[in-house]
Amino acid sequence: MNWQNLKPLEKYKNGWPGPLSDLYEARHNDICIFMQFKDKYWFDREIEYYNKLKNKSYCYKMLEIDASQLLIVFAYGGNNLNHLIHNNIDIEIDYKKQVREILNDLEKDGIKKINVYPHTFFIQDGKLKISDLYGCTTQSTLMSQELLGTIINDKKRFPFVDGYLDCEATYNYTLEYSKNYWPEKI
Repeated sequence: MNWQNLKPLEKYKNGWPGPLSDLYEARHNDICIFMQFKDKYWFDREIEYYNKLKNKSYCYKMLEIDASQLLIVFAYGGNNLNHLIHNNIDIEIDYKKQVREILNDLEKDGIKKINVYPHTFFIQDGKLKISDLYGCTTQSTLMSQELLGTIINDKKRFPFVDGYLDCEATYNYTLEYSKNYWPEKI
């Protein structure tokens, strides 16, 4: 299958579709998502956190990894939460509760997902799944300002200390202002 012929997966922001991320290109069908990363650093982070979370019920199911192309393929049910919310489609699960449960479980493992956006969640078999695992951080995560400089879209949300992202402050800010990304505060 030539994944590049598949439909781009986009997110709705301010009523308009656009790319999910500056870090990868995503294409999909009703069965799977193809994510081709633009940089090995982010690809490696996705794989690292996939390996840490793959046994969690909310982690996506990996179908294929092609490190030479920085490509991952994972199972997808076609129900991106961002699309469901944007299109006012009735969501038959309590997604807010499931998001909170997922975040609490990650926190118990010392992980904070600093990219808690609706487009990083999808519904599969009646359960919420997470993607964009490269946005997971721990107490020891170091992301340099040089590395992130071109993708920072909100300087209040992404503070730096001694040239490194303050992941804790970023996570807390994202949750505090989640109503900017979700229909209501998570």
